Amino acid sequence: MRDAHFNPASGGLVCAGGIIRGVPPSSPSSPSSASSASSPASAPDHASDRAVPDLNTARPATYKALVGLLRQIRLANREANLDPALTELANVRASQINGCVACLSVHAEQARRAGVAQWKLDVLAGWRGAHDFSPAERAVLELTEVLTEPGRHGGVGVKAEGKTPVMTAIAAAQEHFSAEQIAALEWSIVTINAFNRVSIASDHPVAR
Repeated sequence: MRDAHFNPASGGLVCAGGIIRGVPPSSPSSPSSASSASSPASAPDHASDRAVPDLNTARPATYKALVGLLRQIRLANREANLDPALTELANVRASQINGCVACLSVHAEQARRAGVAQWKLDVLAGWRGAHDFSPAERAVLELTEVLTEPGRHGGVGVKAEGKTPVMTAIAAAQEHFSAEQIAALEWSIVTINAFNRVSIASDHPVAR
């Protein structure tokens, strides 16, 4: 997960999957920290119309804690031997649902680097009708959707055959993943959703 937030140590924006290059930090005299991506000429300048704080610089200690969570998630994924291609599919799908352009611009690239085929990214929003996704990928995407929008899927108040949608999605995932892998995957989904919301609230730009 690579969500756009300024990291003073790196000189760029930290995302759930790495660094977005060339985006300067905010300062008291410049409330817009994310007014451009790697090419200033290629992205609009929001400095004049930005009315919200960049959350990572407005509350740096809180943001540092979120980055610390991200490090733990990455460690959990490695220890569970969870395929990065699967977690990146989850990252892209959650970011699509949430409409986070900063995260989408980063995680599509990260997914390709992890080995996700371009055609899968092209049709990801309609994955249910694309029969070439593997059963394991479909289980990941189902879990991603119900954890990203639990209310839309019935939340905890609607049960079919005694199971909530989340319980059903976890049961499907259990056919392909260990309990450790499912826990790591769920934490990954929770974390990308958090980073999505930070980027959306902060009006972070597309990474180019």
